[in-house]
Amino acid sequence: MDLDPENVAIGERLRKALKNSGISVTAAAKIAGVAEKTMHRWLGGEVSADAKGLAKLAAHSDVTIDYLISGISSESGDWETGEGATPPGFVRIPIYPIGIGAGGGRAALEADPLHWLMWPEALLRRYGRTEDLKLFPIVGESMEPELQDGGLALINESEKSPRDGIVVARLGDDLLLKRMRLLGGGRAELVSINPAYPPIPVNLMSDDFAVIGKAAMGFKAL
Repeated sequence: MDLDPENVAIGERLRKALKNSGISVTAAAKIAGVAEKTMHRWLGGEVSADAKGLAKLAAHSDVTIDYLISGISSESGDWETGEGATPPGFVRIPIYPIGIGAGGGRAALEADPLHWLMWPEALLRRYGRTEDLKLFPIVGESMEPELQDGGLALINESEKSPRDGIVVARLGDDLLLKRMRLLGGGRAELVSINPAYPPIPVNLMSDDFAVIGKAAMGFKAL
């Protein structure tokens, strides 16, 4: 069977990261939420690893998800600039300097991308069109432990309709990363995972409120 070179490379980097962090294959499978057989197939490059699973494993090891996916480590200064040719099968996802508040909110300002993160396109297809995907820093502890302060959130900006689930929403001049719960009658509340933060009631018809996009996933800080 011919193996995809990208899958093989990701598997090799993942195997090295698990070894260096003292994480067994059995433990890695539990962390990623997959069967142990599936983990062996990831490590062997037989199938494409799930992006959410890689994000969870990166959070438990001493590497970042950009290293696992592309072999580029932001910690070594090898940032993608967004210029030049993109390798076949990869796309560049912009990282914006605007923090989304998993806490009290952050000012909603226009900004240009700070960096780009190179991902295999096959890993992102389940989250939407790649041109609709953007990365934003997470600021605050209200969505921990699922979404970590200092991490990054992958946002699909094409999904702006109010719905149950984790979203980035604009409330006044703030950007909030919260779980939306629809209540009916044009009302909803923005709920934190951390119980120390109370729900925020919102009027879906207000000009001060808008859904910016759906949060597809979050992962360890770069």
